[in-house]
Amino acid sequence: MTLNGLTAGVYIVTTETGSEYTVDLDQMVVTRHREEPDVYHELRRDEQSVTLLKLIDCRLGYDMRLLIDLKVEGVLHTTRATTPVVMIDRRPISRRS
Repeated sequence: MTLNGLTAGVYIVTTETGSEYTVDLDQMVVTRHREEPDVYHELRRDEQSVTLLKLIDCRLGYDMRLLIDLKVEGVLHTTRATTPVVMIDRRPISRRS
């Protein structure tokens, strides 16, 4: 499976190291989740949604590459690369009543 070329939906992308990313193509945000926080890489912004500017590549067996905006003054964008993607799951659409 791949997210390349998609423009809508919310997906959970799991990587080889166990990180999970919620990729929300509707809201154009991405959130990285880990069981244990990564204290050595503060800019990873674990558990915080960051603006997704472009999904460069997301395919099973390959590193996911994203162009994101961390809202750092003087920095236009940041490229985030993951370890290889091992699973991509679509989240069901939640209906609000």
